[in-house]
Amino acid sequence: MNNFHLLITSVWSLIKIAEDARLTCTRDELFLQASNAEHRVAALLEIPRSSFGGFPACPGTYVDGVDLYDLQMTLSPSHQENTMYFWFNLDQRLLRFAFLGQCSVLVP
Repeated sequence: MNNFHLLITSVWSLIKIAEDARLTCTRDELFLQASNAEHRVAALLEIPRSSFGGFPACPGTYVDGVDLYDLQMTLSPSHQENTMYFWFNLDQRLLRFAFLGQCSVLVP
């Protein structure tokens, strides 16, 4: 199991009890954060921006502080064979990732 899979699994586990989830894009990285104050837990998934050349240009944030209710997002990097998909639904406590490429991962 690689580090990428471990990070995804930790966020996926937390989303089941998450009170808050947000997606933030900086100039260098994409951050997915989920937290639960009652249980004092938090998870953060960091993805280098250089890994995904298909990011839209953004001076500050792309999606910031938005509740991830029914948000779908696809990040297509410069190489067609490497694509990452996110699917969120906090109402149903679901978070799905699919990374298709050298480190293919699917977390239902």
